[in-house]
Amino acid sequence: MTEEQIRVSVEEKALFPAYVNSLGLKDENGAPLTLDADGEGSLKEYVKHIVMESAQRALDGGVDLADKTWLTIENGKVQSMDFAAYVKDITRMKTAPAFDALDLESPENDLFGNEMTNCRHFTEYSAANTKVQGERAEKKIVKMLNPMEYVMDEMAQKAHHFRIRHGECDRDTSLVISAMLTAKLREAGCEVDYHSPWNTPHAGDYDLDELFAWIDGICG
Repeated sequence: MTEEQIRVSVEEKALFPAYVNSLGLKDENGAPLTLDADGEGSLKEYVKHIVMESAQRALDGGVDLADKTWLTIENGKVQSMDFAAYVKDITRMKTAPAFDALDLESPENDLFGNEMTNCRHFTEYSAANTKVQGERAEKKIVKMLNPMEYVMDEMAQKAHHFRIRHGECDRDTSLVISAMLTAKLREAGCEVDYHSPWNTPHAGDYDLDELFAWIDGICG
């Protein structure tokens, strides 16, 4: 990344823990999922567990993980992982900011356009740092594109069953996003079948046979 992109990344990273902590996330046992100012905390451990569970499934299925030096495996069991080395291994795909581009050139900016303006910002950070005097979409419009707003709304009717798949090496969106959504859905009383398929990027059929079996199990 350029020096400017690195600066943006650092600034947005500093904003993330406060957002996470504002959500009041909890794990399956009711323990808080939080981050400190350095990005360390129970939410990071929660995401690490998701990756390790994915690796364990792959290992149990006969996949050779010897080249994944960021994993610690003993007696056929995944014991721990080096998160920083994992992130380096799957590599970066997008520069900062990944979605709300300061020049309004991302597809996501187009998503928030209206009848008069093709592309608009949708985050406070990018609107404050815009390079093209870009305007920010109305809060109501931004809310409509954020499922968390409705999961946390007690008046919103929610589906009872969710099946979420997010590839272990999918770099289009951080794994923490689907992890946070899953945690909030479960807290809301929804049944969530969540898994991060091993060595799967932002593509693929995500085990269609299992998907249809899951549907049959609910509707049968």
